[in-house]
Amino acid sequence: MIQVASHLSPYDILQLSRSSKELRAILLSRKSRGIWIAARQDMVPPMPDCPEEHLSEPRYAQLFYERTCDVSIRVPTSR
Repeated sequence: MIQVASHLSPYDILQLSRSSKELRAILLSRKSRGIWIAARQDMVPPMPDCPEEHLSEPRYAQLFYERTCDVSIRVPTSR
């Protein structure tokens, strides 16, 4: 399974990690970092390198492919 996953795109691995608790545990663990790197480097053109000091490979894939926002900015309301 690990060899197959490394030939998928980072987006596909991200989706696969959401299909079961077991796959999530495997694919989101730090030990699976090589799978994510291989998938990212096999893309044409390759994705830019992950800024490792700030993001994990799965989180980087999520930011790259999905339109989600994790930052909530509160605007003060006048009373």
